Amino acid sequence: MLTIPKARLPDLGKRFNTIVAYDNFDFHENVRHQVSGKTGVMRSVTTGKVFLGHDIPDGGLLQTMLHENVPLDYMDVMVSDGTRRDKAHNQISTFFIAEAIRGVYSEAVQQLYGTEFDVKYPRPPSLSEGRLPPRKTEAYPLGPIMANEGTTNGTYDVHDTIFESQFKLKRETDFKNRLFLVYGDQKTAQLIRSVKLEQRPAELDYDRKDWLLGIPSLFHLRMNLLWTMQRTHSGTPNCGFQSTLSYAMEFWGRCKIPLQKAPFHLLEEIILQSWDSRVIALLYAKLRDRGIAVNNRNAVSQYISKLKPSSFLSLVEDIRQQAFTRKSCNRKDHGDAADEEFVAHALFLRQGETYKTRRVGRILGWRLISISNISTVN
Repeated sequence: MLTIPKARLPDLGKRFNTIVAYDNFDFHENVRHQVSGKTGVMRSVTTGKVFLGHDIPDGGLLQTMLHENVPLDYMDVMVSDGTRRDKAHNQISTFFIAEAIRGVYSEAVQQLYGTEFDVKYPRPPSLSEGRLPPRKTEAYPLGPIMANEGTTNGTYDVHDTIFESQFKLKRETDFKNRLFLVYGDQKTAQLIRSVKLEQRPAELDYDRKDWLLGIPSLFHLRMNLLWTMQRTHSGTPNCGFQSTLSYAMEFWGRCKIPLQKAPFHLLEEIILQSWDSRVIALLYAKLRDRGIAVNNRNAVSQYISKLKPSSFLSLVEDIRQQAFTRKSCNRKDHGDAADEEFVAHALFLRQGETYKTRRVGRILGWRLISISNISTVN
């Protein structure tokens, strides 16, 4: 069975919609028998896959389509459609706020909507014009790559193995016009840029690597967004500011999470839980003004369950207007009476909403990924 995909690799390499992804794989190889002085060997190899892209144009991507010498103006991003607080963004905020409340008071929310839950409960926008249709992506494993792509020399060997040995492409003729997309982690993309810069004076098209474009995967974009939030809102131990992640870690007993570049699964959990808890705190503040004993869970649940759907949506809208607008997270709009603690909470909610939007957009298949680039100053 392994020979079938291997035999297809030359054919896959010649297709115009071929996309390559690879990453390093390190493991410690132990000896099977007890031998004096033998402690095993650390092996560094590379594993990869080939994907057939659905949206690559007929004829494939060409090097003439890429203009690396054209600088990207940050204003092109700031004024793009995806960064504007339009109806779709407001609908996204409403959905996340309602979901945070439903996560704590699920029975009460279900009871207030009753049989109309599927019809009237807030939903994320469908974005039918920019939604990807459900399609199955063909993927095939690459053959063995006995090179360490975590080094510059190893990256050269990886490219030779994939494109020459496995795809059977000719370096003299097959790399003049085509542009290959190669996905990996941030280091993979950085090493590809390094070898392209190093080989710029080369004569052969294959050696210059203009046919290669390294792209960090979306997972690493999510990870860096979480690290940005941690760096912005981390705080210091025992700082006393409730808007910091450090305070949340101490409150929930998560003190073993590093304050810088924490592991993804630990950081994502603490940020998402902290996001929901801040929404619930805003809810309690609203209910306290209405005379509800918010320290009594049953009283809060009973109050929510007796609301009408329109009243519940009005309550959600009050929370959105208070903490999810431009004024709420812009210190200049507050003037001298700015509540720095609340502004920090609002900034965290807006940035966390960006991350949550990316997660939902990936599930719903939104083509316009920029919909989640909600600027905290726009």
